[in-house]
Amino acid sequence: MLIDNTLNTALMTAERPVSSRTRVWFVPLLATLTLHAGAAGLIYLGWQPQPPTATSEARSIKTQLVVMPAPAVQREPAPITPTAKPEPVVQPPPAAVAPTPPSPVRPPEPIAKPPDAAAIARKQAEQHRQRELARQQEAAASARRAAETQARLQHQAAEREAARQRAADTAAAAKAADVSSYAPLTKVAPDYPRRALSRHLEGDCTVEYTVLADGRVSDPKVVPSACEEQIFVRPSLAAAKDFVYQPRMINGQSVAVPGVRNTFRYRLETVSRP
Repeated sequence: MLIDNTLNTALMTAERPVSSRTRVWFVPLLATLTLHAGAAGLIYLGWQPQPPTATSEARSIKTQLVVMPAPAVQREPAPITPTAKPEPVVQPPPAAVAPTPPSPVRPPEPIAKPPDAAAIARKQAEQHRQRELARQQEAAASARRAAETQARLQHQAAEREAARQRAADTAAAAKAADVSSYAPLTKVAPDYPRRALSRHLEGDCTVEYTVLADGRVSDPKVVPSACEEQIFVRPSLAAAKDFVYQPRMINGQSVAVPGVRNTFRYRLETVSRP
C-alpha cells in the first residue's frame, strides 16, 4: 500500500506563513479538509478492503459406540460358618398362684312360655270385629252423606220446579188478562181459494196487525216466512180486516194493542162440499 506524502507537505507549507495566532484554528481545519480529500480520492480510485480468506472446511470424525455383553460373573460359594450352640435357658422360679375367687352364681333365666292359642284367637277376633265395625261406620256415613246430597238435590229441583210453575202461572194469568182485555168479538173464516181447492193445496198463513182503541183491526200484514203458500195471502189479509175486538182498557181508557197475530189454517176437510 502506497503512502501519500502530500498531506505532510501541505502541513509543512501551511505552517510557514501562518502566524502563531492563526494556527490555533487554521491548522485543524486544514488537516480535516486534507483528510476528507484523501479519503474521497481513494474512493474515487476504487480502493476496497480485501475480504478475509475463507477458512478451510473443518474435518469431522464420526465415532460409533459398541456395547459388548458383560461377562458372566462366577459366584464363589459362601463360606460355611460354624453354628453357635444355643445357650441354656434358665427357667424362672414358679410364682405363687393366687387362689381364684369363686364366680357369682347367676340365677336361672325364666323360661318363656309358649303363646296361648286361645288368647291369640281372641285377639284376632277382636281386631276383626273392630275392623268390621269401622267399615260399617264408614259405610253408614257414606250412605248418610249420599242421602243428604240426594235430599238436597231433590229440594233444589223442587224449588226450581215451584219457581218455574209460579212463573208459568204468572205468565198465564198475565196472558189471560191481556187477552181478555182485547178478546175478539167477531172472527170470520177466510174464503178457501178456488185454485187451491182445484190443486188440493193446504197450509197455514200467519197475519200480524194492530187492534185499535175502538176494537177494529189496522194495518194487517203477513209475517215473513209464515205463509206456506202465496195463494193464501190475499184471503188471510181480507179476513183479518173484518175482525172486531173488545178494546183493551188501561186505567179506564181504551188503548191500541200492536203486534197481535192470528194464524189461518187452510184444510180441505173443513171445506163444505156443494
